[in-house]
Amino acid sequence: RLPTCVKYVGAAAWAAGALLGFAPAAQAAAPTYFTQVGSLRSVEHQGHRYFFADDDQHGLELWRTDGTKAGTGLFVDINPGDADSDGLSAGSLNSDQLDGHFLVSTTGGLYLLGDICTTPACSQSRSYVPGVYRVDIAARKLVLVSAEGFELVANLGQRVLLRQDFTDKTFVLDSKTHTVTEIPALNRLTFDVLHRDLTAAVVKGVAYFAAADEARDTELWRSDGTPAGTYRVADIRTSSSSYPGYFVAGTNRFYFVADDGSNGNEIWTSDGTSAGTVRITNHEVNTGSIRLIVNQPNLVTVGDRLFYYVATAAHGAELWTAKGTAASVALVKDLAPGTANAVIKHPVKAGSKLVFFRPAPGGDDVWVTDGTGAGTRKIASGAGKGTTPNASQYYRQVKDEPAVVAGQVIYTRNDAGVHSLWQSGTTASTTKRIASHSGLSGRPTQLLPVGSRLFYTVPTRAGSFAPTHFLPRFTTITAQKALTKTPTPKITGTAAVGKTLKAVAGTWAPAKVTLKYQWLRGGKAISKATKSTYKLVKADVGKKISVKVTGSKSHYTSVSKTSKAVTARYALTKTPTPKITGTATVGKKLTAVAGTWAPSKVTLKYQWLRAGKAIAGATKSTYTLVAADRGKKVAVKVTGSKKGYATVAKTSAAKTVR
Repeated sequence: RLPTCVKYVGAAAWAAGALLGFAPAAQAAAPTYFTQVGSLRSVEHQGHRYFFADDDQHGLELWRTDGTKAGTGLFVDINPGDADSDGLSAGSLNSDQLDGHFLVSTTGGLYLLGDICTTPACSQSRSYVPGVYRVDIAARKLVLVSAEGFELVANLGQRVLLRQDFTDKTFVLDSKTHTVTEIPALNRLTFDVLHRDLTAAVVKGVAYFAAADEARDTELWRSDGTPAGTYRVADIRTSSSSYPGYFVAGTNRFYFVADDGSNGNEIWTSDGTSAGTVRITNHEVNTGSIRLIVNQPNLVTVGDRLFYYVATAAHGAELWTAKGTAASVALVKDLAPGTANAVIKHPVKAGSKLVFFRPAPGGDDVWVTDGTGAGTRKIASGAGKGTTPNASQYYRQVKDEPAVVAGQVIYTRNDAGVHSLWQSGTTASTTKRIASHSGLSGRPTQLLPVGSRLFYTVPTRAGSFAPTHFLPRFTTITAQKALTKTPTPKITGTAAVGKTLKAVAGTWAPAKVTLKYQWLRGGKAISKATKSTYKLVKADVGKKISVKVTGSKSHYTSVSKTSKAVTARYALTKTPTPKITGTATVGKKLTAVAGTWAPSKVTLKYQWLRAGKAIAGATKSTYTLVAADRGKKVAVKVTGSKKGYATVAKTSAAKTVR
């Protein structure tokens, strides 16, 4: 039968294969429960996306998708029937609904950590069964590995660090042996969940995190999942706790925030050694700690470069960057000059750049930066109201952060009331709309990558009521390739008023690259000068004229190249072609007749040529032929110059020397 979503969005949409069957039963009054896709507890594993969803028939259960409608469906009905696997009421959206479900993808398999219900009786009594379960993909069932409750600390690939509930002891899940064992070195340690979230940075298979020793000092620790590889890295604040937190991993190092007792909370970095653990910022010298902006992913890395959003007394809230040393710390760009605060939202790594969003009158603008002021620019205006998470209860668990699929940043945008999905390849030309959803109650949400495809949901509603269900959809995101040849253009022609300059773009590859031209005056675009040729006007006199060529091709990242500039001058009004008088015989003298150049007082220079090449020292108006000229063609080039005018060179017809 057709799902009830058809009555809200139309049977044609369903028949077209755009929708999947996550929908509650029809409601005669205000709905009391909602369908929820648990994106906060989903994971990509071996080409599939695993997640929790409620189809109003099986309760909240484990589903799987490969990015297609046919490849999406219920994977394991953990609690058979219509009861939920977590024991809560069907489809409820309270904030703790999925706290017990952690899906972890390892090199040795897929695991589920959490408190689950496997029988209707469990659902009624809420007697959850804690444990670590291996997802047997071939048999489509859960296999109990450990009947203990754990919190996820860090995924190291083969091993997973776990923190046991209520004891603060640390265990390791080994996906090679499917076993859970204690790490004795950490049995007396307490992860700092009071001052920071329980976070860890994983660099080259090693997790770095905050933990406390017997003296209860919370400092920087590391673990590779083995007893020998688990120890304290650095005692940052010897007399007390430095409370490291906000960990973020780079390629070869990681960053975090800590208090050494003298400088307040500042940014630190480490290569995993005690000597290599150093403070790199001191934004508020002797005035207290820096103020990381709350409710934001404050620290984001692009390779080993750190970007962080911080408020300081001197600049207000701005975006800063660092690359492993105190000397590298720099304000990216003063986006809100002076001490005003620049609002920055959803920073996300995209290739070698950082993409972020800034509120503007028309909606959120899209910005990109490479860490330099010159490389920080707006690439799209008015990204819409949809990038700000909705604070209402219906969206508390909706993942509104942009997603990165195939190197493209995917985000939501409200286009005049039409909720749309956009993608950006970090340039203006690669920022475009890829899907629109009109007549629905909310923006596309829960953006989840599945290989090169995107799985997302669109909330809809019945009448004026709140969202009643989320309609899963898919779209393919095509990665942007790099053009293989992008030559710098050249300008030919005389740079004089009334003369026409021509842009020589060169050969771009692969074939059929579309080229667009923009002529520039003093670095700024000249209105309507968008062809391969440009006729100079009086406004160009004394200015640097260049041309920017932009090459674009479907599924390739657009590239712009700008030529060297030429200085525009007035044009000489008379530039006659010179003539040669005299007998073209060895030993005889030839004379260049330059003619009358205008306006007056044009300075003329001469250069005699043999077979088109300059004859050394032959720079007068006359030239006596020598033996080397015999049988060659001899000509003269006259160059006229005058201050404020474009220099012009004219070459005579050649004479063959006997």
